[in-house]
Amino acid sequence: DLFKPDLVITEKGVSDLAQHFFNKAGITAIRRLRKSDNLRVARACGATIVNRTDEITEEDIGTDCGLFEIRKMGDEYFTFLEQCKDPKACTILLRGASKDILNEVERNLQDALNVARNLYQDAFIVPGGGATEMEIA
Repeated sequence: DLFKPDLVITEKGVSDLAQHFFNKAGITAIRRLRKSDNLRVARACGATIVNRTDEITEEDIGTDCGLFEIRKMGDEYFTFLEQCKDPKACTILLRGASKDILNEVERNLQDALNVARNLYQDAFIVPGGGATEMEIA
């Protein structure tokens, strides 16, 4: 069977010759993706990760991504897979002036996400930070 993907993503490298044929066919190849990122992309796009090209079936190809773009932010390029039909994964991109600021922003975001998760799992909360004592006083 013959499939016509727009995008091929691999954890390994892609040879110059393979890239030439991909480009000639209008296919973008993204290489050397971390395994964890590859799993997220597969979940978001409805794809199945396969180890050999001769094992690919039509069900393995992810068709749930609406928009694929590469954007430059600062000095780096980032790949965006957006408008997915039923995304089960996402990435939050954090940028900061220094490593210390970025670490602090990441800690604050993690705290906020944990609060949102706790509220979602158990809608009954007790105010903290001395709010109860302030109310009683």
